[in-house]
Amino acid sequence: MLRFAANLSMMYVEHDFLDRFAAAAKDGFSGVEFLFPYDYQPQEIKSRLEANGLTQALFNAPPGDWAAGERGIASLPGREAEFKRSIDTALEYASVIGNQTLHVMAGLIKPEQDRARHRAVYLDNLSYAAHQAESAGLTVVIEPINTRNIPGFFLNRQDDAQAICAEVGAPNLKVQFDCYHCQIVEGDVAVKLKRDMPGIGHIQIAGVPERHEPDVGELNYPYLLKLIDSLGYQGWIGCEYNPAGATSAGLGWLKALAAQGAAAHFSCLAKKSKPKKATATASALLRRVPALVLKKMGKIDSLRSNYFPDPFFSAPTRRGRSGQTSGSPSALPGARLRHRFFFDQPIEGECYFSKLFTVRSD
Repeated sequence: MLRFAANLSMMYVEHDFLDRFAAAAKDGFSGVEFLFPYDYQPQEIKSRLEANGLTQALFNAPPGDWAAGERGIASLPGREAEFKRSIDTALEYASVIGNQTLHVMAGLIKPEQDRARHRAVYLDNLSYAAHQAESAGLTVVIEPINTRNIPGFFLNRQDDAQAICAEVGAPNLKVQFDCYHCQIVEGDVAVKLKRDMPGIGHIQIAGVPERHEPDVGELNYPYLLKLIDSLGYQGWIGCEYNPAGATSAGLGWLKALAAQGAAAHFSCLAKKSKPKKATATASALLRRVPALVLKKMGKIDSLRSNYFPDPFFSAPTRRGRSGQTSGSPSALPGARLRHRFFFDQPIEGECYFSKLFTVRSD
């Protein structure tokens, strides 16, 4: 099951940072990520996560002087002591916020600088970071980044990142696979995912080339996401993109995925004598839910899990005895369709809503 985390450094920028947690939860996200938490106290961020039922998927270790243009210090000779302090700071924050993954940025290199020296420093620093993080139960990830977005970035290719992890040899050091960066630098994203999946610790998505929503651009994300799921990936997928407009208005791609997943889980086991039962779609089934059943949806909030975001359930309507439409489930008294919902396995031509009630497919 794929889990998506809203990137709060890029998404929901129409809100103040601390208000973005609630906005993401309202849109159905169960996880978030962002670049850096260090402008806030860790307890303040934790309280926002807990208040909105969110999990922190990832954040970055301190990157050096970001305002001055630095993009990490892990490969910079002469900055080793500063790097160690940055890891200590990041782990202190993680111990409160609760994320299990920490991104360490490599930093920049100029053409005239000694790449071999930078690489040696990088390996030593990553070894230190992985060792410190292991005792805290965290995974450290390194990310290849394209030089169009960050000119001079030290790490650019997936195979190089995997080789570095192998050379360090720490089991909790993995690669952050950003499909956007991979497509720009080298393409062949699906093949890279198949080849490198055992060494991938985090995945991010965005449309290419504009870095907007993933349903716009040259990458076929429905195919890639299905592939990622089939490869057994268990981590978060970070939505690290710049919305083309208002964030919530651009989440049609996520709602479409939810609808597809719901339709698959609503596919009923057909008896050989009645094969048409297996063709019922989720939307058709929901339109047939009796009013009495819909009223019970007020209890469904207690069964929330990590499956489908509630926007999918706002559309279906119910009909009273007169046959007239009388509003959506979310408008029913006491109905709180927030977070996500779980559906049990279908049994003998019937689909079950978490054993609360049954929806027949005929």
